[in-house]
Amino acid sequence: MHQSVLTALESGATLLTASHRLARHLLAEYGAHMERAGHAVWETPAILSWSEWLARCWELSPELATAHGRPVLLLTPFQAQALWERLIEESQADSLLQVPAAAQTAFEAWRLVQEWRLPLPRAADAPNEDVAAFAGWARAFEERCRKQHWLDGARLPEVLRE
Repeated sequence: MHQSVLTALESGATLLTASHRLARHLLAEYGAHMERAGHAVWETPAILSWSEWLARCWELSPELATAHGRPVLLLTPFQAQALWERLIEESQADSLLQVPAAAQTAFEAWRLVQEWRLPLPRAADAPNEDVAAFAGWARAFEERCRKQHWLDGARLPEVLRE
């Protein structure tokens, strides 16, 4: 780890990483640095993945966590995955044999649509039945989240930006 990064962390800076794995690796590297410097104890630095940092911003912004006077729940990735599975099952997609795999793929597509700020395709305009199925599931996902006052991690950056 570069000395300027170590110095910044020691003075309380937050370091954002692309993944949880990289954050854990850098925390271990920081700990090794502190041990080599002769420290027996030290304050854990704020080395966070992008998604952890967004969740922390959400937690520190209680004014964002309400919609129409009702609390908004930030879904965990497990909860969002379970919701995608439920919506796919409810869609009566008989041709799907692997609902969890389809839900994972749809969840990833949803994340990419949100990251790139793309419009959702209309099922009627879809070039094939896979895109049409995704469009239907995505609209159902949006609707269920809106009705239940849920927010998924894929939409969190946009909500925080606003």
